[in-house]
Amino acid sequence: MAEDQQLAAQLAGGNWIWTLAAFFGMGLLLTFTPCVLPMIPILSSLIVGQRRSGENPRAAGFVLSLAYVLPMAATYAILGVAAAMAGANLQMLFQNVWFIGIFSVLFMVLALAMFGAFELELPRALRQRLDAGLSKQRGGRFKGVAVMGVLSALLVGPCMTAPLAGALLFIADTGNPWLGGVALLALGLGMGAPLVLIGTLGSQLLPRPGAWMTRVKALFGFVLLGMAIWFVARIFSDALVLGLWGALGLGAAIALVAMARGNGTGSILPQFATASAAIIGLWSTLILIGAAGGANDPWRPLSVYVASGVATASKDASESGPIAFDDVKDLATLERRVQATANSGQMTLVEFTADWCVSCEVIEREVFSDPAVKKALQDVQRLSIDVTDYDAEDQAIMQYFGIVGPPTLMWFGPDGREQRSTRIIGELDAEAFLDRYAQARHSANESTEG
Repeated sequence: MAEDQQLAAQLAGGNWIWTLAAFFGMGLLLTFTPCVLPMIPILSSLIVGQRRSGENPRAAGFVLSLAYVLPMAATYAILGVAAAMAGANLQMLFQNVWFIGIFSVLFMVLALAMFGAFELELPRALRQRLDAGLSKQRGGRFKGVAVMGVLSALLVGPCMTAPLAGALLFIADTGNPWLGGVALLALGLGMGAPLVLIGTLGSQLLPRPGAWMTRVKALFGFVLLGMAIWFVARIFSDALVLGLWGALGLGAAIALVAMARGNGTGSILPQFATASAAIIGLWSTLILIGAAGGANDPWRPLSVYVASGVATASKDASESGPIAFDDVKDLATLERRVQATANSGQMTLVEFTADWCVSCEVIEREVFSDPAVKKALQDVQRLSIDVTDYDAEDQAIMQYFGIVGPPTLMWFGPDGREQRSTRIIGELDAEAFLDRYAQARHSANESTEG
């Protein structure tokens, strides 16, 4: 049984209290995934930027963290209700390239605010009215933090991984909007609990507002720019992304030099900052040079210029396209193609993809363009189902196989049946894909022998 299928079955088999506890625990685990970890520097930067002189650090951090986490959890609750009522492919809305681009721009705008280009706050008159209505410690800042919590839930939240797919499958199957809403509310609270803890305890350790905030805000500005690059990495080419990382590193080196000069020479800190700036600046320059030649490895940025030269590297890049898939539109055609190949003793790989699915592009670039994967799939029939339009035929075939959304990969053995335990949901690398392929072949051989 596949991971998403196992989770859905386990959730359906328990009472609602255990179900909510399971969703809360799953949220805690998801906090430590690459999709959710970016929330930590975002929340920290908001606390640093919004804390006011004279405030109790612990209370301010706790309240601001709650203002961030509760709207985030409420947004997940709304998604749970939507999943229970429609069972729709939510990733169609939140993996769209335009959404990712907008959120990346938002990160850059926030970074500019951290660098002191402008202040993110409501007009003074409105802020004073809010202060009078609530308290001298509160104001429009909570609205901004809450909006960031909602946006984070929509776009920085977990990608289409097996745990989330299983959760949505369970919610869609129950058809209970109340359970769906409360379950994903518990998931959001689980994801937010560590954020509240970090925001509360972290703020207590911060010194009083002063000149140090300029440096801290600048640090978070670079972190936010890094988050923006991390987002657009799924949209831009590897070489362009590498160049952006190089430019970010060069900017960080320049900032370190400025910080070293500002601190004088009375301590070891300026010397350390200068040495770090030299190393970071030199390596970032090498990364920029490598990116200009089409490199994609930050640890070997100049490898494209070695041995065979730039021309050979360009030729290799042009020949490293993904392996081809045959397009299939409806269920009848899919079953006919699978059965015809099964009669000849071959396996079939079926992918569910969409133009708006960013994770699908990552798999195409990092898995289906890998030479080892292309060689392994030479004797495998490869079929692609594009659900970009999500029309009646797309919905019918997805419902037939219990597909929550792309990217999903299915293996069919020589008997024409899916090897359900080896179904792939979400992103993975080439090595993991080959391991799953080996499992599918083993399962298919056992089915044939049996």
